[in-house]
Amino acid sequence: MENKFFETSQGKIFYSINGSGPVILFLHGFPFNKTIWYPYMERINEFTTLAIDLPGHGDSDLYSEPDIDKWSEKIYELLLFLSINNLTIIGHSMGGYVACSFAELYPNMINGLGLFHSSARADNDEKKQNRNRVIKTIEEDHIKYIANSIPTLFAPDNSKKYNLEISKLIEQADKMDKQALINAQLAMRDREGHLEMLNTAQFPFLFIIGKQDPSIPYETSLAQATLSSVSLILMLENCGHMGFIEDFNKTFLAVNSFAKLCNE
Repeated sequence: MENKFFETSQGKIFYSINGSGPVILFLHGFPFNKTIWYPYMERINEFTTLAIDLPGHGDSDLYSEPDIDKWSEKIYELLLFLSINNLTIIGHSMGGYVACSFAELYPNMINGLGLFHSSARADNDEKKQNRNRVIKTIEEDHIKYIANSIPTLFAPDNSKKYNLEISKLIEQADKMDKQALINAQLAMRDREGHLEMLNTAQFPFLFIIGKQDPSIPYETSLAQATLSSVSLILMLENCGHMGFIEDFNKTFLAVNSFAKLCNE
């Protein structure tokens, strides 16, 4: 696994790359980093796997603009630098929002898009108000926010089962700058929706859905899956928002199989 960085006009993007063959780009959610994808990257052997730290996350610099479309533009710069012009993109949660933005901006580069506990819909008014409350909580005590919020992303029965993994995620997220946490919330709050893209895209979609997901209701994901001409759905009964931990084997097989389909 190679760990490198690329210098953009806004700052450094750190990335990890492994393997050879067609490319899968992995985008992590909030408040995580590229290392959540390492177990996938270590087992996938027919593809080049690429994972990046989004701005302010992991080792990547905090960009001045909390704008998901701007983040997509910098990812595009990285891909040009790496001579990558065709890829399957998999995004967990916030990473799915970035994946939708990227696919909207650069559709000819995409052969498939996986929404991993994510959505193509913009925040509604209620969700935006909740983001504002989260921002206030982060401003008051971001360490306490991280400690309280990450366990709730798991299905109730899984929060105890994966206590060690949760502790590691909290430890990593604690290293994030407070402003990076706030910027991510602002970027998600103000992002555009991409439901129309589901109707018009010429590539297939993968929806990985946790039936106990507290962040993305499974009914919402199922409704979106009906909009595209080709959708593959993995519905996980005993899973919350963290399927890459809560049900690794099934999600790994789904991602690997989807990438093979997209690259036939």
